[in-house]
Amino acid sequence: MLDSNIRGSLDQIIDQMVGSLPTILSWLREGGLKATLHIDNEKDYALGYAHGVIKTSFLSAFFMQNKRQPEAEETIEADVIIYKRTAELMDSIKFQ
Repeated sequence: MLDSNIRGSLDQIIDQMVGSLPTILSWLREGGLKATLHIDNEKDYALGYAHGVIKTSFLSAFFMQNKRQPEAEETIEADVIIYKRTAELMDSIKFQ
């Protein structure tokens, strides 16, 4: 089970990503990145990007705090938390 510190870190990571998604979408559109990367659906790309950054940041924070990789149960718990908050990520993308 994730302790309260690492759970809090995961929530902060997700909160930061929710706030960052409008900027990420702007970079995709205005910087020519969408064409360069051959992105057909920028909203799907942004959601996948967000999930990847959240998971990577969580794994890094977990390792820094615990000096070990998370066990399978801890990884699954983090995935469930991320999944439950996916609607917030999608809402941040939807209105861009």
